[in-house]
Parts: sequence; C-alpha cells; structure tokens
Amino acid sequence: MFAIAVVSWISAQVLENALRDLREINIDLDRRVEIRTQELAEANERLKGLDELKSRFVSDVSHELRTPISNLSIYLEMLEEGDARNTARYLAVLRQETSRLKKLVADVLDLSRMETGTVESQFEWQCINDIAEQVFIANQLRADVKGLQMEFIPADDLPEIYMDRDQLNQALNNLVGNSVNYTERGHVIIRTLHDMASAQIVIEISDTGMGIADEDIGHIFDRFYRGKRAGQSSIPGTGLGLAITQEIVERHGGNIQVQSRVGIGTTFSINLPVQLAENE
Repeated sequence: MFAIAVVSWISAQVLENALRDLREINIDLDRRVEIRTQELAEANERLKGLDELKSRFVSDVSHELRTPISNLSIYLEMLEEGDARNTARYLAVLRQETSRLKKLVADVLDLSRMETGTVESQFEWQCINDIAEQVFIANQLRADVKGLQMEFIPADDLPEIYMDRDQLNQALNNLVGNSVNYTERGHVIIRTLHDMASAQIVIEISDTGMGIADEDIGHIFDRFYRGKRAGQSSIPGTGLGLAITQEIVERHGGNIQVQSRVGIGTTFSINLPVQLAENE
C-alpha cells in the first residue's frame, strides 16, 4: 500500500509539473503571438504609408510631366502648320521644353533612388572647401552674365568630414543655381564656417534675390513645390531641387535651414557633423 501511495504521489507530482510546464509554454506562445501580431500590424501600417507615398508620387510626377509634354505637342503642330517665319521661335520653345522634361526626369530618378536606398554612395574623408570652390567656379560665368557679384569665402583649416563628393556637389549646385536664377542684382556669396561649439561644418549660400514669402517657407522642401513668386516668374524649375538637396544633407547626418525676406534676399545654411564617420 505504501508503494502504491508513493507511486501515486510521484505521478501526481509529474502531472502537476507537466501541467505547469504546459501553462508556461502556452503563456510564452501567447506572448510570442502577441509580439508577432503587433510587428505585423506595424509592418502593415508602414506598407500602407509607402503605398500612399507611391500613389502621391506617381500623381505628382504625372501632373508635372503633363505641361511640358502638352507644350511639345502644341508647338510641334504649330511648327508643321504655322508660318515658316516663326520656325526659329517655335524651335526655341521646343528646346526649352525638352530641357525642362530632361531635368524633371533626372530629378525624379535621383529622388526615387535616394528614397528607395538604391543610390550608390562613395563616402570619403574630404574638405568641403574643395567642393564649394568647384561649385563657385561652375556658376561664376552665369553670375557674370547677369552682372552679379559672386564671392567664395572659405574658412581656414576646416577639418575634413566623411561625405559623398558627388552628392554634396549636387546639393550645393542646387542652392547656388537657385540663388543665381532668382537674383537680378546684387550678389551671391558662398561661405564655409567651422562651428566648433556644435562640432559642425556650416556652408552658407546668401543672395540679394527676390526672397521667399513667409507662407512658402514651410513648404519649400516639399516635392514639386514652387513658391508663388517663383511660380509666377519665367524661371524654369521642377520643384524637386530643394527636396533632393534636403535628402542629400540628411543622408550625411546634417540639416538645412533657411532665412529669407521678400525683396531682400535669402540665406540657406547646410550644417554637417564633423564626426559623422565615427558616429556611423
């Protein structure tokens, strides 16, 4: 009888332990299922956001492509049926719209590659003064033609930063090109600074151009956005240059700021961290 009681007690203990283990397994499985369900819900929300972004992007691109394509079609018809004396003027418009279309497609591809992470980057330790000087030289002739004073003021002994030369060249070219385009008189100044307090390299592009209205400041980095004054001007633009510039700057761990007054001028400031390589 004693042996039977012992066996019964042992069996009960084994059963109790097995039930306890089973409860723990179920709790663990429930927790895992809950975590996985939450992860899937978050992933689904991200996919919804990406799908909305893609739809808006396609809609924006389609809208922006419509104008130059329509103009090309109209002026081709006018060229075929119109007065031969207007041929030179029609051809000039066709060349302008073709260039506009090429720039738009190039900008869309650049922005798309950056957003999807498929753009190839070659980060190296370099001095920003070298790139700023290259951009200055590339835009000086256009400034001279418009009668603008253009100046490059480099800071001495700038520390090198970890950067992709081609991307930052493109970002600075976008800003300096805009300054030259939207400035009719006065100057365009490129300046580099070393803000040791914040451990940042600062590149400033200042002009005495038309300026940006207060209601436009918060939207100038939006894709395809052109301020009211810029849109009313005859200066061509895709509305993607500043969006691309911001994307490039943020890929370098930095930020871009703008100060502007209508009729007075605009200053863009790019701030890049000195120790980006170590941070990464």
